[in-house]
Amino acid sequence: MAEALRSQDQRGDVLPLEGAIRGVEVSQIQRLRQLEDEDRRLKQIVADLTLDNTARKDVLQGVG
Repeated sequence: MAEALRSQDQRGDVLPLEGAIRGVEVSQIQRLRQLEDEDRRLKQIVADLTLDNTARKDVLQGVG
């Protein structure tokens, strides 16, 4: 559903399609974008922490 409501610009930012979308309020599209941004941020945090954890384990095991 999200892909049907959005298009990408040249920078890769996700923008709502122009004009009204039947059955979907602008506020719903904005909230979807906020949630997607938060999801992306949280996934990056998990990836960073996983990398840190792996590096620490390697150091403790004498690898690296």
